[in-house]
Amino acid sequence: MILVGDIGGTNARFGLASKQRNNKYLIREFSKASADKFPSLDEAINDYLNGLGTHPEHAVLAVAGPVSNGRVSFTNRDWSMSQNDLQDRCGIKSVEFINDFTAMARSVPEMSSDSFIDIHEGTPVAGAPILVAGPGTGFGTATLIPVGDSWQVLAGEGGHMAYAPQSDEELEVFRILRDLHGYISVELVCAGKGLEKLHQAVCIRHKTDYVPSPAYAILERAEQGDAICAEVCRIRTNTLMVAIASGALLTSSKGGIVLAGGVAKRLIDYISDPASLERFFACWPENDFLKNIPIRLLTNPTAPLVGAAAHLLAKDAS
Repeated sequence: MILVGDIGGTNARFGLASKQRNNKYLIREFSKASADKFPSLDEAINDYLNGLGTHPEHAVLAVAGPVSNGRVSFTNRDWSMSQNDLQDRCGIKSVEFINDFTAMARSVPEMSSDSFIDIHEGTPVAGAPILVAGPGTGFGTATLIPVGDSWQVLAGEGGHMAYAPQSDEELEVFRILRDLHGYISVELVCAGKGLEKLHQAVCIRHKTDYVPSPAYAILERAEQGDAICAEVCRIRTNTLMVAIASGALLTSSKGGIVLAGGVAKRLIDYISDPASLERFFACWPENDFLKNIPIRLLTNPTAPLVGAAAHLLAKDAS
């Protein structure tokens, strides 16, 4: 039994993982809580384990931030912790941190077909890399690479790529954002952490008052025909499509693209729109490279927990 976790900028998800005889991973005691409830990572873990009355000997935690020398500093949360400190504070024999999108990517081969929504069919190339990317609180990227009968994951920090506006409206919004915030990344424009900034910039472009609104309200008003909110959703979606096209070109991900993250799920109707797919294809219009790449949305909430378990057990087997 392994403690697995997926700790992001907004939520902390935990479960107990085990591998079954059919080589599938079973996640039990799944729990999701707002990370704001806890002042530190160890307190979030102890709250979960104390509720179960058990302490597994091993843990692998998918964390939203770069991992270096067994330590993570979260990108969108004021938490920093080492594996050794966590072992001592939580009474766990061994703890390993992996990047959250490393876990998300590693879960893809373990997921059944009903864990995905097909966005673009394409023609995948067997044995080719698969890009796993998408916006949540931040913007994660990883490349899944088949190696013999197993898989390797190359983690990335693609959310910090430069934002690449294409339309006149996007260029105008870019200039507003640049004047207010300096360097503009993909993450700032289409992830949750930048929503207020993007919404404000669109309001400035339309010379209208900015009223802070939660993500669900912006989406609802966009669906009701609100021009400001619709533009916010459209710009976020276009930014996502250009970012994954750029990532696929960079990594030659002919095996497919898997979208993940809460923002991608909420924007599924925009992402599936033919105009959004055309924005994706337009990143290399002279060639069918991008048109041949399948695009799917990963919807299973336990996916990164499965990926964390698969990572640890594959490592132990080797």
